[in-house]
Amino acid sequence: MGIVKVSVLLLIIVTLFACEATIEPPETENIESEVTETTEVPETTTPEPESKPKPEMIVLVEPILEYDIRDSFSDGLLRVFKPNHGWPYGFIDKTGSLVFTCDEYSDTQPFREGLAKVSKYNPDKEMFSNDEGFINTLGNIVIPLEFNWILNSFYNGRACIFEYDGTFGLHGLIDTQGNITVPAIYSSMIINGDGTWTVCNDGLWGVIDGDGNFIIPLEYGYISTFYEDLAAVTNIEDGKSGFIDKNGNWVIPPIYDGVVSFRDGVAYVLNIIDGVYVCDMLSPLNV
Repeated sequence: MGIVKVSVLLLIIVTLFACEATIEPPETENIESEVTETTEVPETTTPEPESKPKPEMIVLVEPILEYDIRDSFSDGLLRVFKPNHGWPYGFIDKTGSLVFTCDEYSDTQPFREGLAKVSKYNPDKEMFSNDEGFINTLGNIVIPLEFNWILNSFYNGRACIFEYDGTFGLHGLIDTQGNITVPAIYSSMIINGDGTWTVCNDGLWGVIDGDGNFIIPLEYGYISTFYEDLAAVTNIEDGKSGFIDKNGNWVIPPIYDGVVSFRDGVAYVLNIIDGVYVCDMLSPLNV
């Protein structure tokens, strides 16, 4: 019996060794190469998304070091100043190259509609001691310096001039050739930005176009600049205020003692009730 047990035990041990020998894994190196061969994925190329063209960037290094920059480019030119000088030195282009100098003038404004206002000091004048005109983008004078004062650059082909006769100053308009399209006959002139001008003469206000034709006659006590296509207007008869459109039609009747122009669809109105100022707001919802 003891011999049988020992024989069985030896048989089990031999069997176990035989099984272990049969399941011994191959060398690691062989496994890696086998996996590489069986799992390798063919390389694919994914097309890159089409990139948008990048805007051209121009770096102005030297001009920034050499000049004072106080404006932005307009009509392709930038007005520059010499350090510690109060008057413009000249204009550079977008490569940083100096196009022309303008230091012969006492003042030069940025370009607008292809022209820049220039001023030259005139010691013979007691008031408004500059002579003013316009130069083009080449630096050439195209409108002679023969005006007492030019109030603004060109807008819609017109610029406002101011002529002083020694006692009074009156306003008119010129075109881009220097021709006077509206004589200097108005005591006040306000640009509206759409080619029209609010004007005043003898205390009466109206609106004209760039050639002096009346769009709204001189019959109001006051007309503001147009904001959001409406202008604040004061009646000459009773001093009441309201709003008109660009054709002179009443949109909000003149029933208020005071109004402030529309901004973002809201205007402020004022009435005096029993000596007390009462302020309210108007909007498209309650007009």
